[in-house]
Amino acid sequence: MRKLLQLFCVLTILFYQTFGYKILLYNPKFAQSHVTFTGKLADTLAAAGHEVVIYQPEFNENITITGSKNKNIRFYTMPRDPKFEPNFSLDSLHGDLFEEESFSSKMNMATSMNRIKSGFCERVLKDDKNFEKLKAEKFDLGITELFESCGYGVLKKIGLKKYITTFSSSVFPSSVGLLGVKAHPSYLPGVMGKTTDQMNFPQRIGNFINYFVESYMIKSMFNSGSEKAIVKHFPGFSMDDFVADSAFYFVNSDEHVDFAQPITHKIIYMSGLGKIQSQPLEKKYTDIFNSAKKGVILFSFGSVAQSHQMKSETKKAFLEAFAEFPEINFLWKYEKDEDQIAKGYSNVFTGKWLPQNDILGKHSELTVDFLTERQI
Repeated sequence: MRKLLQLFCVLTILFYQTFGYKILLYNPKFAQSHVTFTGKLADTLAAAGHEVVIYQPEFNENITITGSKNKNIRFYTMPRDPKFEPNFSLDSLHGDLFEEESFSSKMNMATSMNRIKSGFCERVLKDDKNFEKLKAEKFDLGITELFESCGYGVLKKIGLKKYITTFSSSVFPSSVGLLGVKAHPSYLPGVMGKTTDQMNFPQRIGNFINYFVESYMIKSMFNSGSEKAIVKHFPGFSMDDFVADSAFYFVNSDEHVDFAQPITHKIIYMSGLGKIQSQPLEKKYTDIFNSAKKGVILFSFGSVAQSHQMKSETKKAFLEAFAEFPEINFLWKYEKDEDQIAKGYSNVFTGKWLPQNDILGKHSELTVDFLTERQI
């Protein structure tokens, strides 16, 4: 009888372990790189056998992807309100990305983001029809990104108490401060600063001041707007406390290349998520590699910063710098072929779109360096 009982217990445990968790991810169509990041996380969880559901309110009409490719993922969506910020684009918030921003322009961007996030979150939190369905799902876990902080209001709405916070970039001081990690401005540069971790005394003073400015701006852009909307539904709600209560904080960074800094057990590095196997390059690219005596440099600013928007003198400065290294070929992501920006420069090749993953996959065979945006 005892052996039968033991066998029953073992079989029960094994049976339970064959089923994954039911996980909800909040992934609104606000910024494409963030949609892609959360989508890859959802794909990874679904591939591991978990039941994954994505709640995806629509806002930015320029985003046509869901971010996920796994066919087993289920979606709940909220259509875009055409009357709310009808001409929204991230470009309009950033201004000139190739010129140093003044303090006033940064504050204006933070104020605009605060207003937009607040209005968008107010609309999301009124989606009672979807919330009733989501609550009935009885999720085991919720996941939302710090940048998309209205997700915390969604979790409150459906009564989901176990959740993870994510961030699509690296760890920075004002974000981990929410988890109780003290600031160390004497050696840890802020995300908006210009210094490295090697600072002289005046730079340390500047970095110390910048920490408080950065904390205010990050909170204004990421959290304050959503918090205003959530408080209307849940008086006394504190965004800082809710973030601090996250079970984990997933960051899209590699701890070995990030600045050395104190962390907590909640911070999990997860760079390379959803990495795609590189494919063989087309002939026009292999020809570029083969003709380079000392290798190839990929030069790209991602999807937000458009190279064609640079001032003429900035473009010329880059081209002249490239010309100083004739033994190296430069692949430049440049969005307007009609500009013929590389005309007369034999070692510069441009394209509206470049197979970045495949190009970087050649690193084991040929010397490749790259200059690109940080969310990679």
